[in-house]
Amino acid sequence: MNQSGYLDISIYHIKLFLILARTRSFSRAAEQLYISQPTLTRRIQTLEELIGMKLFLREKRRWS
Repeated sequence: MNQSGYLDISIYHIKLFLILARTRSFSRAAEQLYISQPTLTRRIQTLEELIGMKLFLREKRRWS
């Protein structure tokens, strides 16, 4: 939160959230955004810290 009491969320953060929500995959969203998956993960974590809650349930995929 900044001094005026508003969250410092950018349009870019909202774009990341929307693409990730639509694709339901960090790797596919990162590909569409032309960024690496670790970069997307860090940026989503920053957004989650800004709003004070987790936005996505992260589950490891199991190989069979």
